[in-house]
Parts: sequence; structure tokens; C-alpha cells
Amino acid sequence: MSLAVRAMALLASATAALAWYPCYDAPLTLAQLIGEPCCPDNLTAFHSFVQVHIANHSAYDVWRIVGNFEDLSWQGTTNITTTGIKNAPNNTHTQITPAGPATEELNIYVGPAYDPPSPTQSLFFMQFKDITLSALLDVYFIHLEDLLISRKDGNGSILSWESSGCTNTTSGATKLFNALHSHNLNNTVNILNGGTATSPV
Repeated sequence: MSLAVRAMALLASATAALAWYPCYDAPLTLAQLIGEPCCPDNLTAFHSFVQVHIANHSAYDVWRIVGNFEDLSWQGTTNITTTGIKNAPNNTHTQITPAGPATEELNIYVGPAYDPPSPTQSLFFMQFKDITLSALLDVYFIHLEDLLISRKDGNGSILSWESSGCTNTTSGATKLFNALHSHNLNNTVNILNGGTATSPV
């Protein structure tokens, strides 16, 4: 059974992640998990992807910072509200943005199967979606989906953030989300090096 198929099974149960854990052996993408964006005629699909290599820190070291769906302090955001069961499907968090409240909902979560995790577990990820915000900094978008991954890479790790959706400006949306997510990934590096997180806006 492929990693993508097994991941989709997690939608049915918040505890399913304890039954198995993935080893990183191939790229994992939003398209594998949920398919490509299907956009109305007046909008076009966009994809945003950024990643950062983090030397001398394991994928689990990184996940301990970014892996709590209800804690966005690593993104420089502390004033949030949440609903649901932490890190379970349908868990939501809401933060305040320049365009107003933005609520995201968790679809799939694969964290440590054990605490501490098995040395062979080299991949952690969460897939979530925006359910309220439709515009930011003059960029309009719908069907916004996100995939955050921490995976082993040599003696360190790679933290990546992919987004896709439909927009009125493909280049504008790609540039916007690349900038926002790059800032957040760099926050993680700063925290691991003893620094602090700052807000991207």
C-alpha cells in the first residue's frame, strides 16, 4: 500500500497514526494526498513550495516545534483560538491576519507513532486547509490547501511547506505564499538556534 493511500486512511480516525509510521522513501505531495485544484473558469490553479535544510537537527527535533496544530508561536502568532481535539481531523485554529480572521482545519496528521519516536520514523506531516480567508494583500484565492512536512535528510532534516489552490493571479499567489511560508520556515531555524520567532506581517 502506498504512503498516500495509507495517509488518506487517517481521515477516518485521529488515532490511526499510532498504527503505522512512514519511512521517507519518495516525495510526498498535495497532489498525491488530495489531487490537483479544480478551479472555476475565472480562476487559475497555483502551487507554492518552499523548503529549508536544517543541519544537525532530526526531523523529530523540528516536528516538536512545528507539529502542534494548535500552537502557531513558531509562526510568530500567539493570539489564536481552537476547536476540536488537538492534532485530530477537523481540529481548527483561527488567527487574526491583516485581512481578518483566518481559520484552518486539519485533515491528515502523522506525528510520532511513539514518544520518543522510533529511529526508523523519518517523516512527519500534516495536511490542512483554509476554510474562511479568501484574500490577502490583494490576492484572491479559494480552495487553499497546505502540506507541512518534516523529513530526514542526511545528518539533518528538511522542513517543507506546499500550498495549492485557485486564484485570480497565479504569480501573485505563488509569490505571496512563498514569502509567508519561507518566513515561517526560517523562524523554525532561528528557534532551533536559540532565537525567537517573528510575525511575517
